[in-house]
This record gives sequence, C-alpha cells and structure tokens, in this order.
Amino acid sequence: MKAVILAAGKGKRIDSVTNGENKCLLKIRDKTIIEYNVENISRIDEINEIIIVVGYRSHDIMSKVGNYYNGKRISYCIQKEQKGLINALEAAKYAVEDNDFILILGDEFIINNNYSSAIKRFYEKKYNCMIGIVEVDDITWLKRLIQLK
Repeated sequence: MKAVILAAGKGKRIDSVTNGENKCLLKIRDKTIIEYNVENISRIDEINEIIIVVGYRSHDIMSKVGNYYNGKRISYCIQKEQKGLINALEAAKYAVEDNDFILILGDEFIINNNYSSAIKRFYEKKYNCMIGIVEVDDITWLKRLIQLK
C-alpha cells in the first residue's frame, strides 16, 4: 500500500499566516504540518512508499522532507497547475499505479490518528473505497497556536 499526500497548494486564504510559504510548511508547535503527516504515515507497517504531490514552492517541501523517512521511501509528483484536489491526485496516478493507497490532505493532520485500524478494516471488509472523517469539538486551541507564529 502507498500513501499519497497532497501538498501542492499555496493556501491563499491563510497567506497572512504563511507569509508566502507553502501552507504545509506552517509550524504547529515544533514541527511543520507536512512533518506531522510524514511522521504519522511512516509508522504504518502496511505503507511501503509515501508519494507527495507538490506544486507551489515544491523545492521547499522536498528539501524539508527528503527522500526517506523512518525507513520509508518518499517520492514526489509535480502538479504543474493548481487546479484543485482531483487534478493533484491525477498527478500521482502513475506513481500509485494499481496499488491500494491512503490519501492524506497535506494541510491537515491528525495527532492521535488511527490509520492502521482503518487500513485493517479496509482489507478485512474488502472495500473498494473507504473515507474517513474526524469530528473536532473545539479548534480554538489550534487557532491560538497559529496566532502565536
């Protein structure tokens, strides 16, 4: 199984916070959002490769993350034009090939994730597709962290 992280967007709506950097490089506490995502995914035994779709300021993400993390190979696909999520996913289709994959939005992260149990259920139930969502009661703590930047 592969993991695909979509990290190509600029984040125009939060430009006042990112100061022109890629939004996935926004720091929360001691790490960037992309680092949280790569770290979380690298812990999943079923994942053998992480594919990051980059676009805006791609070199910044590539130099931050590198080509390996925690023993997992990291490869990059370029989204040439920012035309939304589907276009970003399409940029990774040849890297994914016919493999099962988990899709992560690069500008979001889950601290206490349960990816492994979701993957286990995906295979046990022989699903073709599975979508996971997380309900958050209160995000004021996150807003405060971002404002501290």
